[in-house]
Order: sequence, then C-alpha cells, then structure tokens
Amino acid sequence: FQLQAWPTHDESGRAAYGSPPEIDLGVQSAGPGATLSHDFVVNEWPTRCDVVVTVNGEAPHDAHVSLQGSGDSTGMRGRELDADGRSSLRFVMPGSYTVRVRFESKVGRERIPIDVSVPDRLEARTGEPATLECRITTSTGSVRVVDEETGEPIAGERMCLWHAGDQHFIDTTDDDGRLEMTLPAGRYRLENEVRRRRPHEPADWTAVVTWTEDGPSDPTLRMHRGRQ
Repeated sequence: FQLQAWPTHDESGRAAYGSPPEIDLGVQSAGPGATLSHDFVVNEWPTRCDVVVTVNGEAPHDAHVSLQGSGDSTGMRGRELDADGRSSLRFVMPGSYTVRVRFESKVGRERIPIDVSVPDRLEARTGEPATLECRITTSTGSVRVVDEETGEPIAGERMCLWHAGDQHFIDTTDDDGRLEMTLPAGRYRLENEVRRRRPHEPADWTAVVTWTEDGPSDPTLRMHRGRQ
C-alpha cells in the first residue's frame, strides 16, 4: 500500500499541504474489515529558493543560474534570470548547493559568455524559503603580451579566450602587444586565433592569465608556443 502526492506552495514558498512523494507503509495484505494504523514522520519537503545576481551592482545581461548539489543532492540547470537579476527556483530539495552563474559580458571588443562559481553556498531547508544574493564584480585592466623567449611584444595578433570549454575571440593586440580585458577574478587561457586549424591543434601562442579583483596579477603576459 502506498500514498503518493506532491506538496504545493503558498506565495512565501512554504509547503501548503500534501504528502512526501512516496510513502511505503509496508503492508502487503489485510483481511475484510481490517483497520490500518500507521504513524510516519515527514522529514524533508522541497522548498523555494530565490537567487539574486548582480554584476558590478546591476542585473546581468542574458544570465542563467544553475545549482549543483553535494553528494546525492540533485541540481538544477539553466534557469533564466529576470530583468531584475532574480530567479525563483521551486521544489528545491533540502541540501547544500554550489551556485553557478552564466552571463554575457564585454571582455575585450566582444561580448562573450562568462561562467562564475559563487563562493557562498545556497542552503535549502525544509519549510524555510531561502534567498541567496550573489554579487559578482569584474575589473578592467591591460596586459602586455610578449614572446616568452625573446621578450618582444606580440603585436597585431587576434587573441582568443578559452573559458568554460569554449573559445571566444576578444580583441587584437596593439603595436606594443597590449590587450585590454574586463573579467571576474579567475584563471583563463589566452591564445592567438589560428584560422582553419584542425581540432585540438595547438595555437601558435598560448598562456594562462590570472585575473584578480584589481585586474591582471602580472601586467606582462609571457606567451610560449604550443598549448599549456
């Protein structure tokens, strides 16, 4: 014998009524006129969680939020943020979640998608709607791109940023090898654009740049041949 139901939520996100998704009372059969009595305790209800995202104090453009649970917790992917940077996630099971935000940002001359893992975790608890405010900041700075062996500037090269598994053209270095970028803190791989190259073929120039809240950790980016 089983009871099956799913809770509904009021405007605050609290479970209004219902039973757990499945309750097995462990009874196989009973004779005519038998009375069944069984006590059970509901330990976990899904709840509603709101994630509010700002980038430099403003709602980001074309943004999505995803949750990744720890252990066996389920996650949620690709939930769009509204114009105010808010996403209301319903039926979030209790647990601790890593929040990832994907948004468009103008890095160099082009806008590209940026994927950021938020430091604070989302803690979802039964019957307690939660709100997590994610404040992401970006910083603008320039790097001087030089040949690691000769120290000479790499001028007039179209540069691409590898991020979240994708390659994105961002800008061309000037006559002194300088390149201006706007990024959140993190580590990024930068390489020159090689047209019509085979899949996984190394670029001519490549380097890893570490970006801090104040810009590049080193204003001189020493690039070497081949992928690192």
